Amino acid sequence: MGDWTWFTVIAPAWADHQSNNLLFEYTNAFLKMGHNVRLAYCCLPNKKGATYVAMLEALKNLAREKVGVELVPIRILLDIEDAALAGFRKCFPGIETRACKFHFSQNLMKLIRASKSMLSAYRQPESEVGQWLRAVNALSNLPPSSEPDAFVDLMSCAPSSAGVVHEFSDYVLSTYIETIRYPPSLWARAPTLTDITTTNAAESFHSHYNQDHTKAHPNIHITNHTITN
Repeated sequence: MGDWTWFTVIAPAWADHQSNNLLFEYTNAFLKMGHNVRLAYCCLPNKKGATYVAMLEALKNLAREKVGVELVPIRILLDIEDAALAGFRKCFPGIETRACKFHFSQNLMKLIRASKSMLSAYRQPESEVGQWLRAVNALSNLPPSSEPDAFVDLMSCAPSSAGVVHEFSDYVLSTYIETIRYPPSLWARAPTLTDITTTNAAESFHSHYNQDHTKAHPNIHITNHTITN
């Protein structure tokens, strides 16, 4: 299975309202010759690193014991989440890790929305600051090796009169450019016709899944129907 790409997504599945606990439904799927092959659905009690490792080791053991297959994917595409990244790297040393482009943009948008002035500028098509913010958001569409120079070019044309630009650029530089934690090789990828760069397909499944599970302790037949259809 070395030529398979593993992509995953996690989302709240249902809550136990009596104990205030939240289970997380984790979808593990493979991409093979353009086809999305769902491997397993796992309900996790939390999003801690040890929980991810336990899930992955269980999947590896099941594949080995039940079908005689070693799970050795060549790359993993998932959300930008430290515990999940660490779990996959521990269970599959040397695996190529890629972050979903949508979640990269989502993280930038969280910072933009936190500032009224930045959000207002972002929403104005003719705003110089807004155009610059959208250009930074598009960095994920470049090859990783081009990111440092591209960021320098963006800084050279950044609106000098806007103080919020400096706060935003400092965040991008420290978090995504000059960093070991989230290097460009994780989140940047030039678009191709065949490369999968987001977990949107799995996110869509989770959306339908949560629509069918609106209360604690759902009927098992509802869960089976959602998973198999």
